[in-house]
Amino acid sequence: MKKTWGLRRWWEAGRGEVWLASRTVNCWLPRRYAAGMTWGGALAEKFCRGGRITRLPALPVVVTRHPALVTYLREEGLIPEDCPVLEHVSEEDVRGRHVIGVLPLHLAASAARVTEVPLDVPLEWRGQELTLAQVRACAGKPRTYRVKVLR
Repeated sequence: MKKTWGLRRWWEAGRGEVWLASRTVNCWLPRRYAAGMTWGGALAEKFCRGGRITRLPALPVVVTRHPALVTYLREEGLIPEDCPVLEHVSEEDVRGRHVIGVLPLHLAASAARVTEVPLDVPLEWRGQELTLAQVRACAGKPRTYRVKVLR
């Protein structure tokens, strides 16, 4: 499968890897690290040198208490199968990581970025555990934020 974002391209290989290319750098990246990544900027230059991976990006961390949401995120390809899922986090758990879920602002400021999947939950579904079908019905387009402390 070929996907294109501007001048950067990647191809999924049958062997569990993703071909990552930019104007100057090309390399294979294990698919588990590619799930849920945003491909803008200089991602290839950040993780590859001379056609080889120099360091792997940290896996994203999911913060939620809802199992159906985790299943939905995996189905949508936003997280890899072995992505850590935590119900409660501390600043150390999220510092410098891509977090998928809803965080208080002081923790979101410690994360590299935070992605939320907005759920437009009807009043009659609130206060109960949602099924996968209900999550699919009310899930919106994922939004990614960077939060910065100003003072």
